[in-house]
Amino acid sequence: MNKKEKIIDRAIGLSGAKTSMTEPCASCGEKCCNRFAVPITGFDMLRIMRRLDCEPDEFCELDEAKYIQSAPHSTVFIFDKHGQMSERLLILKRLKTNYCIFSRHSNGCAIWGYHPMACKAYPFAFVGKEADGTDKIGYTRNFVCPRLWQKGEYDEGKVRQVLDAMEMEMAEHNRIVREWNATRSKDGDEKGFFKFLIGQSGKKMALWEKKERPDTQKMPSLGPKRGYM
Repeated sequence: MNKKEKIIDRAIGLSGAKTSMTEPCASCGEKCCNRFAVPITGFDMLRIMRRLDCEPDEFCELDEAKYIQSAPHSTVFIFDKHGQMSERLLILKRLKTNYCIFSRHSNGCAIWGYHPMACKAYPFAFVGKEADGTDKIGYTRNFVCPRLWQKGEYDEGKVRQVLDAMEMEMAEHNRIVREWNATRSKDGDEKGFFKFLIGQSGKKMALWEKKERPDTQKMPSLGPKRGYM
């Protein structure tokens, strides 16, 4: 059994036989899980590592940034032994079928409940401001997420909570990556970056926990009828 098979088996063992998937996700066919690379932060990485008691290279990798479009995550500078730099993005590993390593198709997500913030939020995003100055919530509707979302299928307050938490974690993750790029990248490889990211993210997470920040691992799903994302 290789590393990917082991981590999937461990996640399934913890999640049980089936993770609830209800509408509108149940009729979708998991398009978002096999059409997109899933970008993650160091905080996503830590939650998965703690839950599965595993190493980061078992479930994530640094992929060429040029193959991944529109991710708000900062690119990571990695230099090879010849001094050639490449820009990478931290993503969940994918299977040969192009599905996310944790996808269970009609049985849902093997890491539901501690899945990445990008997955919790999709297809929602802040898209400007309302008249009262609050962030306006919009959602992506395309061939990946084609179904029209009805108001009763998601809770706007919970969506806002997820998006706020994602933006906060994203800002701190990008700061950590910029620090790596400026001070460590020329002397470090992928393993060195993972170690640096885990250390810095862990320190920040500990500070947040001391300030009684809401635990995003226990953050509710986006609505009473949406048990999958």
